[in-house]
Amino acid sequence: MSKSHPLRAAVVVTTAAAMLLTGCAPGGGPQNKADREIVTDPSQIPETTLTVLDPFVSKDLPSTKWFLEVQDAFMDLYPQITIKRETQSYDDIASTLRLRLSGTSVPDVVPPNQGWQGLGTLGGENGLLVNLDEYAEAYGWNEDLPDTVLAQHRVAQDGRTIGEGSLYGMPVNQGAIQMVHYNKRLLSDLGLEVPETFSEFQDVLAASKDAGQVPIAFSVQSGGGIAALLQLQNVLGGPADIRDFVFSSSDIALDETGMPEAAATYQEWLTEGYFSTDAAGISPAEAMQRFVDGEALFLFFGTEGLPFADGQDLSDFGAFVLPRDDDTPVGATGSSLQNFSIASHAKNPDAAALFLDFLATEEVGELALKYGIMPMFGSYDPSSIPASLEEEYRSLETVNASDGYIPYFDWATPTMLDTLRQSVDELAAARIDAQEFVDRVQRNQAEFHATREDE
Repeated sequence: MSKSHPLRAAVVVTTAAAMLLTGCAPGGGPQNKADREIVTDPSQIPETTLTVLDPFVSKDLPSTKWFLEVQDAFMDLYPQITIKRETQSYDDIASTLRLRLSGTSVPDVVPPNQGWQGLGTLGGENGLLVNLDEYAEAYGWNEDLPDTVLAQHRVAQDGRTIGEGSLYGMPVNQGAIQMVHYNKRLLSDLGLEVPETFSEFQDVLAASKDAGQVPIAFSVQSGGGIAALLQLQNVLGGPADIRDFVFSSSDIALDETGMPEAAATYQEWLTEGYFSTDAAGISPAEAMQRFVDGEALFLFFGTEGLPFADGQDLSDFGAFVLPRDDDTPVGATGSSLQNFSIASHAKNPDAAALFLDFLATEEVGELALKYGIMPMFGSYDPSSIPASLEEEYRSLETVNASDGYIPYFDWATPTMLDTLRQSVDELAAARIDAQEFVDRVQRNQAEFHATREDE
């Protein structure tokens, strides 16, 4: 993936190949003619306005500031293309995107989530998104990007599996990798170092509580415990089994994914008092702020960037991937911060594809570093890595080296995220136990697969 985007030769795709590229929208097919020329030479893309829908609604988060600068950088590079931005929350996009895509007045670039609640129900034979295979060949995406990252954007044409098949989305070069953030000063106060095994990590939790510290900044509102639960699953289950379960690519049972052990351990931590004592009364944002303010040893969160104040001394903060007790290669729940796809009714899919190509460049990764947040892939000058991100970056390199990306578990069905949010909150509030939590997850998956068998 080139950093500066030199002009590329025009690529022409005709008839059958172009039909795959543009997709087939319900109720009359795509607006783009199947025999049109597919252009990837920026100098041949005419003046146009590209409407981009994105979920970055919070103006104060580093990820929003980053995405705004990414858009400006794209328009500076390609002045004939103007981006008109629309924003909605993640939840609003998830609940309305299918309906919007079924109409004719839709954004050109849209952000469906990876997994069955997004790409799996919009791509493939659903016909609501452009098949990007021809663009991938023209731009070299298959050669330039990690296979496990691209797999998160693939849908089989018959819609039976995800994680394989054609490309219906592209990652932005900013990672959302789940990690354990920690306060170095508080860990030093315990006379301890970063744990290298899961058993050592649990010992640190106990020592922190015994010393009167808050071991984990935590909220039980709005599914605040999901990050901790998924990281526990990663160290107590097998990464390959989790992938197969999420992508529906085998008959792996839930009991084989580490989820029962994760739910039981999560419940034990609640009983031991390892989370914020008033977790029911604070929001995830408040829990995060407490960690940033130095009031807790650990925080389970991604690499999207924490709300540090401008000029805040970050030397006390670090992060690591939760370690296992065995020698299984390091794996982490992770994806690009956002998938972007092209609507089948996009007015100028060539301009949209050029934007998707830009989003995956190292230039965009460098802009992420500028805002103190992690890229997803690429190699960077060590001097460009902020001190506060050095440990995150080393973990990122380790995950990339082991091909260790684990898809988010909530991608396993269109409604799994809702089930996890409700159930993890009820588990934390002791309204259900770990076995009922597992039973709910199992029912959600079984009901989804029953509907697919009836199709």
